[in-house]
Parts: sequence; C-alpha cells; structure tokens
Amino acid sequence: MARNLSSKQITSLAVIAQKAWRQAGFALDFASVDDFRHATCFDATGKESFRKLEQADFVPAWNAFATLAGVPPRPDRTPDAQAKAVRILEIHLHRHELTVGYVAALVRDKFNITRGTSATVAELCATLSASQVWQLVYTVNNRGRSKTRKVAATCGAGDVPEPHTAITLPPGGLAEHFGAVLVEPQPVMPKRKLKTAATS
Repeated sequence: MARNLSSKQITSLAVIAQKAWRQAGFALDFASVDDFRHATCFDATGKESFRKLEQADFVPAWNAFATLAGVPPRPDRTPDAQAKAVRILEIHLHRHELTVGYVAALVRDKFNITRGTSATVAELCATLSASQVWQLVYTVNNRGRSKTRKVAATCGAGDVPEPHTAITLPPGGLAEHFGAVLVEPQPVMPKRKLKTAATS
C-alpha cells in the first residue's frame, strides 16, 4: 500500500508552487494560483490535490513546479518495487552462500536472458519485472534451505534452525514451519590493550 505525502512534503510542494506561480504563472492563462497548482500537479502526476499524492508522486510534482520556477530539479531516489526485490534477493543469496553465477544461471534458465557471470545481481535483474525478481527470491530461498537440509543430513545434525534477526524473522506460523529462530546480536566488547614489560 502506497503512503501519502507527509505534511513537510506537502508544505515543500506548496512553497515551490508559489515560487513557480510568481515566476511563470502570470504568463500562463490561469485565473488563480489554485488553478495553476491543480493543473500543473495533474499534468505531472495525474492527480490534482497534494493530499492525494503518494510518495512516488512527490519528486515528479516537485520537479514540474521547479522547472517553472527556474530551480534545478531534484534527483528521484525513490526505490521502486523492483529495486527492493533485488536488494532482498542479494540478502538471501548471502544468507544461503550462493554466488552471482547461480543467479545468472537461474535468469538464463527461467527467463532466457543470457548475461555474463561477472555481472552484479542488479545488472542481471535490470530487465526483469519486480514479480520476476520475486520468483528468483523464492527459488533461491527454497534451494538454499534444501541445500542446508542436505548438508545437515549428511553430517547427522538433524534439523538445523534457520537464524534470523528481528527484521528478517518470518511472521507467526512461517517461523515455526521453517525452523526460524531469533538470534540476538551480541554486543561487541572493546579490545583491551595488553601491557608489555618495558625493556631496559
């Protein structure tokens, strides 16, 4: 679910819209600053009111007013769904100790896209949609768990719990199903310097 803009963001849009009105709004054919603001916002985002805008709409709306005000545009650093999925894929690859070459083989087999094995995970997933990256996340997770179970069975260790922090712990019944256990990070103790005997 997308979040609406914060009060601070709405205030920022109102300020830049006022600057744009003073700079270029009079030259345009609008009866009032409100008409100008609604029309410019609608052209940039498809929504007239600042209160209806979502987080992904903030930078395009701000840049539309900034262009008219003569202010340099803001870079859009809003993470999209695909970028979030790629980051989660990287986390799961690291957790299961799988390589980027493994993901390259998955991308080649599942989606018929061939890239070099020296590419990064983000480069491998650049042309994939968010749902396709999530398919890779599920595949990596399932195969990583299978690999862990096989290694544990060969060593005679039985069921090996899956360590998680508070952020990565699956909810409720899923935690029990996967054998997930919460591992509290241990505080790092400062190292003490050893006293050495002075030589004379």
